[in-house]
Amino acid sequence: MKLFEIGDGLKSIKVSSNYFAERENDGTVILYDPEIDFAEIRVSVITVEPKDNSDLQAMYRRVIELAKEKEIEINIIDEKSYYSYVEQNQKDGLTIFYFEVGYLNHLIIISVTTNAEYAQNNEENVENVLSDINSFISTIKETNLESQNIFEPIYSDIDDINERIKKILNISEDEIDNYHNTDKTIPLIQKIINENTFQADNIYELQSLGIALGDYISHKNNDFHWAVVRDEYGRDICLQYKTLALTIFPLTMISKRIEDGENVNVSELYSNLLHKINELSISGDFAELDHNN
Repeated sequence: MKLFEIGDGLKSIKVSSNYFAERENDGTVILYDPEIDFAEIRVSVITVEPKDNSDLQAMYRRVIELAKEKEIEINIIDEKSYYSYVEQNQKDGLTIFYFEVGYLNHLIIISVTTNAEYAQNNEENVENVLSDINSFISTIKETNLESQNIFEPIYSDIDDINERIKKILNISEDEIDNYHNTDKTIPLIQKIINENTFQADNIYELQSLGIALGDYISHKNNDFHWAVVRDEYGRDICLQYKTLALTIFPLTMISKRIEDGENVNVSELYSNLLHKINELSISGDFAELDHNN
């Protein structure tokens, strides 16, 4: 399973591991499966402020009322109310399946858009996607910023990682994997550091070197994968270890050491990190997650 941020990033949805996500705008996330090219899935979140600020279930109740007014079957699951309906866009030849979910003071609209002719001739394929949506709805929840929340990165996160690596190492995006495979990445990072190209106040560039090292770590060690952490301090890219709530932050691995006046040996940093993570993982101190595996 994967856990993605939705809406303003303070709500989440857990989906099957075959899905990926990208943000379309501030309120909408697109879910996609590379094997499902016949449907576009959008998740939009609208938050309302009720007249009574103490009313924390305004949209939950409103969706129930709307379903009754429209004489549509209402579903109640895990403190969420929702109903579904279908619209036909004759002009564009589209069929759009809607799920309107009331959760606390949020209206969450999930739409599945497909070609009308395809939907008519491939009912089973479409029903499989709609079944996925029904199961995803129960997983929607608010994010508690008082704890560390580990999410799957969206496409733009990975794109930003690749952009920063190619710029800081002065290589093309197509060369990144080859540099990792042939173990050129660490020597090149070390060379850039030794040449004093960037000083302690060049935070962005030094953090980009950290990202390059982090990408090398995840490429050479399948137990690590890119993730996103959101808590009271903000949102940061990180590496998650296996399925544990155990994360490291490549952005600051190099920059903090240079800020502190250390001589950075990248090869030793890499080896020591792997050793430390292995020690921590067998300590039993970290929770096992049911997502981002």
